[in-house]
Amino acid sequence: VYKNLYDMYELDIYNNIAKSGQSHMDAMKVLIDKYALADPNIDDSVGVFSDYHFVEAYEELTTLGSESLESALKVGIIIEELDIKDINEMASEVEGNDDIVSTYEELLKGSRNHLRAFSDVFSSKGLTYEPQFVSQEEFDAIINSPMETGNLK
Repeated sequence: VYKNLYDMYELDIYNNIAKSGQSHMDAMKVLIDKYALADPNIDDSVGVFSDYHFVEAYEELTTLGSESLESALKVGIIIEELDIKDINEMASEVEGNDDIVSTYEELLKGSRNHLRAFSDVFSSKGLTYEPQFVSQEEFDAIINSPMETGNLK
């Protein structure tokens, strides 16, 4: 989605966060290899996913983002909200596995930073956003806190 939105609007935020997203994928690949899990990412082509839920989300978010710059920025916030929600849910299911927990914590830092970045650009255009996937309290706490440093490369 971010690569498509970068091609449409040529805003560096999409390109930068797409690159960061690749580091998140790389971190998960380390865990997949370490625990000899099946890799669900069978094709690295843009818009190709093994889970139809991701195909639907990709199509919906890309279509929404193509409507206007405002919609495109909203898509960035939505994606990061979804990432935060999903990572929190997955992390709550992990018990006693420090490397998975610490990877999730690093992914959350990145997603919170991305949410801050998109929210800053969105609000700089005089726009307001109401969270859809995290609580207003969590959203406000994230966007009103400083950027975080992480260990993912």
